[in-house]
Amino acid sequence: MKKKVGYVLVLVWAGSLLTGLWLYSDKQLTAFDPDLRLNTAAANPAFDSQIVTALIKAGVKTPAIVHLSNQNNCFCERLSIPHQVQLNEALPDFTLHTMTIDALPDNLSKLFAMTPVVVVIDAQSRLRYLGPYALGYGCVTGKTLLGTIAEKAQGDYQPAGAVISQAQGCFCDAR
Repeated sequence: MKKKVGYVLVLVWAGSLLTGLWLYSDKQLTAFDPDLRLNTAAANPAFDSQIVTALIKAGVKTPAIVHLSNQNNCFCERLSIPHQVQLNEALPDFTLHTMTIDALPDNLSKLFAMTPVVVVIDAQSRLRYLGPYALGYGCVTGKTLLGTIAEKAQGDYQPAGAVISQAQGCFCDAR
């Protein structure tokens, strides 16, 4: 009888521990665009050309994969390095550029609340993708968006739907 009570107590303890970890980890997810500034700006038909023009003025050569980060080099930024490598391998005709958010004009840099941000521009200087590399915990256990990004970069051009702003995952504060 004492053994059964002991097993029940261990199971209750383990269940409580797992529940606590789950609740804690759920709070570690961060919204990519918490104030919907990027989402609102992307609804403007001129947004795509504004972001592409700003990146080209900053020295980006098309076709390009642009990794935008903050200057803090937080943990989630480091977690995106394998994604950068994989995306660069998936899109061999695209040149990888790395720059900080502050390289953009103020009106555009203020749209990004979180980093890392990946921007893909095709050879015709059209925005193909703007958003996160992955979703979920630590950009490791969540859903990678690399297949979606590569598909958008290489598939038929679709003027709408290039900006992914409503996402949750491991992101760094851009300020």
